[in-house]
Amino acid sequence: MFNVMAWGLALVLTGIVTAALGAVNIYYNRFVFREYEETEAVITKLKASSENVFNQMRSVTIYADYAVNETVVTGTYYTILPDKIVNVKPGDIVTIQVSPKNPKVFRIQDIEDTNEMQTTRRRSPLFTYIGAGIVILGIILIYI
Repeated sequence: MFNVMAWGLALVLTGIVTAALGAVNIYYNRFVFREYEETEAVITKLKASSENVFNQMRSVTIYADYAVNETVVTGTYYTILPDKIVNVKPGDIVTIQVSPKNPKVFRIQDIEDTNEMQTTRRRSPLFTYIGAGIVILGIILIYI
């Protein structure tokens, strides 16, 4: 039997999660790195995070050592990346962008400028809007 209330609640929860994913990405791109400092960093490690068996795509986390306020910090790239866009290797010295408010995460502008990252940045608001639409649809189903 089709339970409208259960489907409505499921849609509301799905919409909230979808909107939250988009909102988190927007937050990182607009607020965490709004004020940043550029500094030199040494890439210390590339750690494989996961592997998708179907399309052979591996995800990588980048670790680096750098100085912030005269303190050496070991930080990570702010997101997990597909290995095909990672253009650094351990031992490389790169210019990174780091927020003084959150010095344990950084980003590398060369990676941010890749088509894959630009596409992700453009899709973040779309996820938020779709999530909001799903929530509204779920609420409508609940009150039918």
